Amino acid sequence: MRGSTVTSRTLLAVFNRNPGGHGEVMAVGRPLFRVSRACAAALGLVAALAGSTLARAAGAPCSATVVCVSADGTRSLGPASLVAQGFIHGVDPTTNPGLVAALRPRAWLYDDNEAAYASAASNGASITYLLSDAWEKATAGPQGPQVPWQNWATYSRFIANQVRQVLAAGQTVSYWSIQSEPDGLIGAQRGTPAQMLREYAIGVAAVRSVDPHARFVGPNLAAYNDNPASPTIDLVRFLDFAVANRLPVDAVAWHEVGNRVSAAYRGGPADLIDHVNAARRLLAARPSLGRPVIVINEYQSNATHLIPGWSVAWIAALEAAGVTQANRACWHEPDITGRPIAECSEGSVDGLFIPESGLPQAVYFVHRAYADMAGNKAPTSTTNAAVTAFSTYDPGSSTLRVLLGRHQSCTPDVRVDCPDPASTVPPPVDVALRLTVPNAPSLVSVDVERVPNSTGAMAGPVPVSSSTVAVGGGPLTLRLPGVVDGDAYVVTVRPL
Repeated sequence: MRGSTVTSRTLLAVFNRNPGGHGEVMAVGRPLFRVSRACAAALGLVAALAGSTLARAAGAPCSATVVCVSADGTRSLGPASLVAQGFIHGVDPTTNPGLVAALRPRAWLYDDNEAAYASAASNGASITYLLSDAWEKATAGPQGPQVPWQNWATYSRFIANQVRQVLAAGQTVSYWSIQSEPDGLIGAQRGTPAQMLREYAIGVAAVRSVDPHARFVGPNLAAYNDNPASPTIDLVRFLDFAVANRLPVDAVAWHEVGNRVSAAYRGGPADLIDHVNAARRLLAARPSLGRPVIVINEYQSNATHLIPGWSVAWIAALEAAGVTQANRACWHEPDITGRPIAECSEGSVDGLFIPESGLPQAVYFVHRAYADMAGNKAPTSTTNAAVTAFSTYDPGSSTLRVLLGRHQSCTPDVRVDCPDPASTVPPPVDVALRLTVPNAPSLVSVDVERVPNSTGAMAGPVPVSSSTVAVGGGPLTLRLPGVVDGDAYVVTVRPL
């Protein structure tokens, strides 16, 4: 069915299933010709009318089994900037530079991984140096790394020397990260809020002794926390300390990787937006800090980070929140032999490749499709919070792109770390996707690809359909049948 053309001189043709088990291409409710159910399944695509005619012709309305999603290319939410295209460490000799470059990286975190720095620098990414990681590696012992407060003078000298070495190597650093997860453990010890605040102040002074113009990101909490009564360092006390001591905070950061604070903590994609808005209110109340940007320098949980549909949800949430940059978290997964291995250091680029193989996995193709989303962000809507879309319209090429994912459950059958019981897997749903293209030409090509929720190496997305459709001056509606939980779809509409 590739290259099939569906046209009507009067109105855009509509594909509509009927009780007889066949599909009909219709114009104003009148069959133009019949196609078999097998042909309809192969096509996997419905071109539909706009407005009220669309609702009548397309059949079933939005429901528990039919999710309605829209993308409006006639409206702009600002330029697309690929804020979720950030990574941590994750590069080794097995990593294919061309596959990484195709992702158009926007941010990278590293410490002593020269390959990661080279990958970030060659792609023009913002680069953050993790001084805390360098310290823990340098002081590691049988009982874990040395804690900075054991000897503040030793810690200060190390930080200054580390900065000298990085700059002497010709490396350009956008932000210095004094701490990473200061609300967590350093080896077997957990610092008090007072110790964590002092570490930041001493670290800033040490860096500035070498580079007076250095910029800093902090506090890099393990999870968003603005409760000053909590036993660990929080964002309120950190910002107040910076104000009181006139310390630079050029970027405010925390991690969004799941339940890390308490049983009541919410840590999903939708909650990220609430956290960012709360942080903006804290910053607005402290104008002496200037205008720090907001960075999510680790996102997505261990359980869901290899599931395509969940990756779409995080991308959409980060774009909606308007953060400046965000980096995928790195976890652990099996290598090509089944041996558990760290994604942070074995060429996995945070799960996009099978460690030590150079072979891309399903989530790579979600981020690869995201990398192509140029132009302006287009508003989207959904009738089901577990089906999310991110869309862009590029005026230069008159191309509308939609990245869609379903992210309702997380069971061990999908990912070994998933906590949900098998009984929670929902049945497939149909998705009615309504697309509005500005100044639509008479004919457009509509390409649909699926990124299945599967494990192991993947050559690329699975083609679903490629069709030429006549546009009748209104929105175009596609029917994606049987969308499985965890899958992602890429839809591209181009003029002909």
